Amino acid sequence: MKSSGFALLLALALSLSVSGGAIAGMRDVDARQGALQESLRDAMEAGRLTDAKLHELKQELQKIADQEAVFKSKNGELSSLQKVQLRAAIDKVSKMLEAALNERNGDPVDVEARRQQLAQRLSEALAAQKLTQAEYDRFFADLTTIDKQIALARVADGKIATNDQVSISLELDNLAQRFSAGEDKGHADLTLINQRKDDLRALIRKGVAEGHLTEDEVDDLRQQLYNYEAKEERMSNMGRPLTADEQLAMVLELERFGAEIRARMDNGNDIKISARTVTHRKTALDQTFANAVFAGDISLAEARDFKQGLDEITTTEQVLKNQNHGELTSEQIQDLLIAVEKLKGRFSRLTYNRSKVWTGVDGLVTSIRDQITNAVAARLLTSEENDALQSKIADVLVAKSNERNAPGLAMTDSALKLASELTDLSSEVTKEINAKGAKPKI
Repeated sequence: MKSSGFALLLALALSLSVSGGAIAGMRDVDARQGALQESLRDAMEAGRLTDAKLHELKQELQKIADQEAVFKSKNGELSSLQKVQLRAAIDKVSKMLEAALNERNGDPVDVEARRQQLAQRLSEALAAQKLTQAEYDRFFADLTTIDKQIALARVADGKIATNDQVSISLELDNLAQRFSAGEDKGHADLTLINQRKDDLRALIRKGVAEGHLTEDEVDDLRQQLYNYEAKEERMSNMGRPLTADEQLAMVLELERFGAEIRARMDNGNDIKISARTVTHRKTALDQTFANAVFAGDISLAEARDFKQGLDEITTTEQVLKNQNHGELTSEQIQDLLIAVEKLKGRFSRLTYNRSKVWTGVDGLVTSIRDQITNAVAARLLTSEENDALQSKIADVLVAKSNERNAPGLAMTDSALKLASELTDLSSEVTKEINAKGAKPKI
């Protein structure tokens, strides 16, 4: 009984566990939006933004999130062109924030924290090839000069006088402004372009294999791709990095080329969407929320809020179907998919760069088991009492495993119910152990 109970518990715990890379695999666009939201919170808490400016920046970020949801509504992904467009919009908001922070009101700020933030931005820009090594070295030399000013401004107790703080802050803001302007001239991230070219080559090969392209068409398409790469090489040999506008123009040209390939293939590569697509996306998002509950990436209150958002989409979908004999128009499907992607984006931005908010369902199971093991070791529980409590844990997990959907994946409602019952069980175990500990020793 004891060994089989432990085996069942272990198997169920493993089956319900979450891959740690689920959140880490978040797309760059969502990560940058999350970083900007974090910067807005920091600036607000430091009193460096007016309410009006904060509202304006939040509205701009919301526009980007809404546009991203529209882009993703077709197949859940972003094209190379769409990524570049969203990144350009994010850059614009980033510069708006930078400009707002430069509007000093004379109040002192933490110059060391500001210095560290700027140094981190420089390092990230170099790693992302937005700055050349020579450009980075020049900016860092200016930052080193400011470091000397900070060191000289320190008084005996290590503090910096208010006047010096304001003066150094202005120097840091000036450097940040020049750096932001320099980012526009930074290296283009050619990863997307190279990946897109590989995708187009694969699409041409598919057209040949499936008989959708003739030999003459293939020769013509390959010549166009060759001409594009020759142009790309000429631009890369101009002696300076590509600007954001030049990168956007290159990606746009590739997108047009891709559209021509698909047109010649009679659009055979287009992805069809239907009401089933809405159901599939909702189910996948529901499972994402459940996984986050198991891992502790979102709180139970946040999980309920996200699940409510999904339920509202389902309600809207059902109302629309009832109005049209159980069918959805293509426009209605599109609107529902946009709503799903908006909810998905909100989840991604919430969990960006955030530590676990609680132990999670998986951690809760481990915590209860450790609590019981320690109590047994301290002779507060007998072997029979240990078996009984372990059996209760297994019973809870078995009951919840039966509530999983057909593919065997947990949904948010099931995860929330499991969390609630395990929390109650944890309280019961604690109460029983405390009662045993309070008994007089014989």
